[in-house]
Amino acid sequence: MNDLAMYEELMDRYYNSRFKGLPENCVKASSMNVSCGDFVELGIVLDNGKIAKIGFEGNGCIISQACASLLCELLQGKTLQEVKHLTSEEFLKAIPVEIPMHRLKCALTSFKALQALLKKVA
Repeated sequence: MNDLAMYEELMDRYYNSRFKGLPENCVKASSMNVSCGDFVELGIVLDNGKIAKIGFEGNGCIISQACASLLCELLQGKTLQEVKHLTSEEFLKAIPVEIPMHRLKCALTSFKALQALLKKVA
């Protein structure tokens, strides 16, 4: 995938998120990037230890919101055990573009919400 196609994918995820909206009766947690105001609230519904439904609400830059959508896609159908072992480095590698160092906090806003969520369901 060339650079333009990768950036177009992020733009598409920002404007046409596949996971925008919190599922009904979900466990949720949020994170805010205080340096720029990005906000992500992540919600999951579990079924037999697997993520049956996942979604997010939030506002902020293209990177923070597109990465929230990507994180939801990555986690859909995974077990809690699989999710607990996901590192921030692995998540960043799953993003189709290289995120500049000064924007890593934006990209990891949803991952921090996931970490808070895991503390609630552990």
